[in-house]
Amino acid sequence: MLSLLTAYLIQHKKLFIPGIGSFEIKREPADLSFADRLLYPPIFHISYNSNVAPDDNQTILLAEKEGVDATTLTSRLQVLSDRIKQQLDNGPFIWNGIGVLSLQKNKIVFVQEDRVLLLPVPANKIIRDHVRHKVLRGDNEYQDEIKETASPAAKKTIRLHYILWGVLLVALIFTGIHFYKNGFKVASTGSKVKAVSLPASTR
Repeated sequence: MLSLLTAYLIQHKKLFIPGIGSFEIKREPADLSFADRLLYPPIFHISYNSNVAPDDNQTILLAEKEGVDATTLTSRLQVLSDRIKQQLDNGPFIWNGIGVLSLQKNKIVFVQEDRVLLLPVPANKIIRDHVRHKVLRGDNEYQDEIKETASPAAKKTIRLHYILWGVLLVALIFTGIHFYKNGFKVASTGSKVKAVSLPASTR
């Protein structure tokens, strides 16, 4: 029964044992120490509270895992609670993987098991020159920075595009000025020289 409660506590981060109290796993995030240049792993603390009310969902889930009804499970939890209390009258109760329960001045005291699961790792800042990255341009992927991937031919093509767009822009400006002065007529786009008919004798 105790192994089932251990698995439940690890999975759901909270467990209530009637007559004993509630256990809750709290997580402290990883911590980066700039002074030590170390990245400390996350820490898990198990807090104990003797005055927490039972959780109905816990009974339902544990009963399903044990394959019994809620009444039978409640009875088994009570038997376990009585066994723990009996052990506390004679000495500390060791809960493997969780911690130690002891009786001090008629109050249950919990001490978490001291276990180091992860060690800090070095966290040195890395500065690299001329680092190449994968850059997506259009449908093509390049293994370099955008500025470095531009070959001379590509730069020439880009320059040519700018020139063509500039010429097109100038042409549009002159076209607009022309239509503004002469009106938006088809005749205004033709030659202004009038045709002169020659005498018949000169033909």
